[in-house]
Amino acid sequence: MKLQRKTWWIVSVSILVYFIMLFLVIHPRPLYMVPGLLVLVLVLSYLFNKLIVSRVENLSKQLKRILTSKELSSRLTWSGHNQDEIHQLGSSINEMLDSIEEAQKEVNQLERCDPLTGLLNRYGLQEEFHNRHLNQLGNISFLFLDLDGFKRINDSLGHQTGDELLKQMTNRMLGMLQHDQELLGRMGGDEFVMIVPDMSKEELVHRTHEMMRSLKSEYSLEQVKTYITTSVGISRFPEDGNSFEEVFQYADIAMYEAKRKGKNQIVFYEELARDLDYKHVLDLENDLKFSLDQGELYLDYQPIYSSGDHLLVGVEALLRWNHPQKGLIPPNRFIPIAENGGFICDIGEWVLEQSIRQAARWRDAGLGEIGIAINVSKQQMKQKDRFIMKMDKWLKQYNVAPSELQIEITESDIFYYDNEIREFAQILRNKGVRVALDDFGVGTSSLFNLKQLPVNVVKIDRSFIRCVPQESFDTTLLAGIYHVLDDLGFEVVTEGVESADQMEFVSNSSSSMIQGYYFSRPVSPHQIALLIQQQLVRQEAAAGKKV
Repeated sequence: MKLQRKTWWIVSVSILVYFIMLFLVIHPRPLYMVPGLLVLVLVLSYLFNKLIVSRVENLSKQLKRILTSKELSSRLTWSGHNQDEIHQLGSSINEMLDSIEEAQKEVNQLERCDPLTGLLNRYGLQEEFHNRHLNQLGNISFLFLDLDGFKRINDSLGHQTGDELLKQMTNRMLGMLQHDQELLGRMGGDEFVMIVPDMSKEELVHRTHEMMRSLKSEYSLEQVKTYITTSVGISRFPEDGNSFEEVFQYADIAMYEAKRKGKNQIVFYEELARDLDYKHVLDLENDLKFSLDQGELYLDYQPIYSSGDHLLVGVEALLRWNHPQKGLIPPNRFIPIAENGGFICDIGEWVLEQSIRQAARWRDAGLGEIGIAINVSKQQMKQKDRFIMKMDKWLKQYNVAPSELQIEITESDIFYYDNEIREFAQILRNKGVRVALDDFGVGTSSLFNLKQLPVNVVKIDRSFIRCVPQESFDTTLLAGIYHVLDDLGFEVVTEGVESADQMEFVSNSSSSMIQGYYFSRPVSPHQIALLIQQQLVRQEAAAGKKV
């Protein structure tokens, strides 16, 4: 760094004093010269302190104060010549503070905002809620919006197209804001929150319906045109809660209830708070979380028979819940609660292990290899690595062949989880596990999906057999389904067979197996063992007669 005039002068004089003192040491002079030299040294020290040391200390104190207070907008000031090294040092530090302040602003922006849409995130929304003193206005509504079927678009058309849809939706919603006090944020994924002050419930309902209609209008995404609906949950401040966190959470809860009721709906949290049925659901959800530890869950097994000789060839494991106060809770009541509550995977893993263990117990009791079918939830398929790891572990632990296990996938899940299901089913097939498509015919798939989905077995929904053979249309339709599936090489299980006429029709058709109340309702493992023992006795008796 090039030395400026004052600094150069001080250094030069200092060097001169050094050589004078050195000269005096080598060539002693009279004592009267010593005070003069001391005065000269003191003057030079004073000048050095005033022009350099004190100014550096001043800059250091200012910088320390800025760092302690974290006031990055503050800058250093100094006195003296505007071209010397101290000035250059101060300017460099201020430039560094400029860069730090700019970087801090960028970090704050990322911390508060969603990078895709530029909208506030949850933290930014909460911060603006308090900064604008909205909590002092009263009568503030939180609208929690979730897109219906966004995952299907994201998976089928790609994440880039899904991002474009979110951007277009954001632009539409921004155009719906009416004044500066209204806030809009993206919570992640396809979830948005709008905060609207000063509006009556009637006005809010009307405005929300208008917003839903606007969001439902057609979107042009590259070469694809689509539309999407929205489920909205609404909570109000301060009626529903006294804090941002409370009201936000209640709006989220109301949104999930809107989706549970069929989607494309508006649900107010205050309505849920008065809804006894909803409170009952919350109570069941809380009790279900502890049902495994309390030993309240158990499995029944429904026999599956071959259609030709009517031999028991397998069973389907069916989950049951015996509530200590409410008694038996129907599966169609508590299984959706477990799925929405996020603990269906733990319950599903328990079902998987108990079923494999039971198959081993029947085998070890001399009852032979009994195939066992298990239903899996969409959450388990999404966490396929976890499921496969546990399945492999328990098959090995209980020495059960993979071919004795049948994993059943519900057809209605294919529409939203096509890619995950296909990959999940292929992994199972590669391991030798049988894969069945359950409730065939009532979901959103078609026969073409069977070409894409690697399944062994197709289970025809009970609704197809209900009016057979009395109704000719139903009888012809079911016979045609048998013919197509037989030609495609699938094993077929007909569910819901309850009468002798139905059993005879199915036995004379191409169905491979039969399941229904005609043979047996779901029963305990002990009763399954008795049915197998009775079958073995009959087979031995028949063999003896032939001899």
